[in-house]
Amino acid sequence: MKPNEKSEPLTKDKIKAEVLKLYTPPFHYSSAGYIFDSEGHTFSDSGCVVGEERMMARIRGWGRLSYMEHPHELQDAAGEMYAEALNLYWAQATKATSKNSEKPSET
Repeated sequence: MKPNEKSEPLTKDKIKAEVLKLYTPPFHYSSAGYIFDSEGHTFSDSGCVVGEERMMARIRGWGRLSYMEHPHELQDAAGEMYAEALNLYWAQATKATSKNSEKPSET
C-alpha cells in the first residue's frame, strides 16, 4: 500500500477471500508428514518435536502471512476456516462410517 492510501475496511468476508487465495487445491499428502497445495506451498507438517510427538499436524503459513496486510486477522480467519473444514469432514465421515457399520454383513 502506498503512503497516504487508506486500506479498505476489513470484513469477515474480505478476510476469508484473502485466505482462500493463500493456497491452491488440490492438496496432497506426502508420507513424510507434509501436506502441499498444487503449487508446492507447504500447508501443514507433522509438527513433531523430537521426544514430544504430541501433534498430528501443524498448520503452516505464518511466514507468508507476516508480510501481508492484516496478518493476524488472516491467521485467525484461516484457523477458523480450517477448523470448520475439519468439522464438516468429520461429521460426513462419521455419518458414512456409522451407516456402513449398520449394514448386515454378507456371509
